[in-house]
Amino acid sequence: MSLFAEKKLMEIRMSSAKPGDAGGKALTSLIGELNDDTAVLLVLPKVDQSVQRTKWFKTIEGKSAFIQIWPIEAREMPRWLDGRFRQAGLKADKDAVIAMAQRVEGNLLAAMQEIERLKLIVDGSNVCLADVVEGVADSARYDVFKLIDAAFLGDVTRCVRMSSGLRAEGVDVLFIVNMLARELRSLEAMKSEINGGATQRDVFKRARVWDKRVPMVTQCLDRHDVKGFRQLQVRLGKIDRMVKGLDIGDPSRELQLVITELAGKTLLAAI
Repeated sequence: MSLFAEKKLMEIRMSSAKPGDAGGKALTSLIGELNDDTAVLLVLPKVDQSVQRTKWFKTIEGKSAFIQIWPIEAREMPRWLDGRFRQAGLKADKDAVIAMAQRVEGNLLAAMQEIERLKLIVDGSNVCLADVVEGVADSARYDVFKLIDAAFLGDVTRCVRMSSGLRAEGVDVLFIVNMLARELRSLEAMKSEINGGATQRDVFKRARVWDKRVPMVTQCLDRHDVKGFRQLQVRLGKIDRMVKGLDIGDPSRELQLVITELAGKTLLAAI
């Protein structure tokens, strides 16, 4: 509670949108016992339709406001930034917007702060590439799942940028290896089924490939054969041994090579 606040704010951050029976009962009990002096902010991951149909969610929603905030995808970032520039009274050229998108991807707060700062330092209302390159810090935030999606789409440049960014942020190499290995096993299995005569639609349905990911998974399957997926898994095993000191090499460098090869580009071999 702030010194001058009239209400107490209770913020509850949940790691999962499915608290289970006990968690659901605890939340509904808490909401039912609140008084006018306390406001509750419940922060959850993505809430799908199955969660919205549960008793605990309906009970809480009936006594509160439910607001969904959708993430801005990489392909949507330039358009979003262009709109924010205009709201700030600035006109950024195409190259400036693209450069800004690369530097603040995944970090909307940094994007707004940088736009406000540019508003103070640029001469006039026009923002060019040089203004962004010279004045905007690299505040991008990436996650492993977006990195894998970029590899599926064959966006090699973004793969290199994101893998380097994750490395700079100190993300555990083995965490990325484990996530990538799971995807490669799934890709190998799907490719084998399709080669055996199964329809892509049936294969994707069994593998639970979301509609949104169908185009990128299709691209990746068209780009590699079963042998290629297996070879990439073998290389991930080598990276695992590098991290544990059982093999010689730079695990981060080798991981970047595997990711870019999955994206369809073979870089210089690791030494």
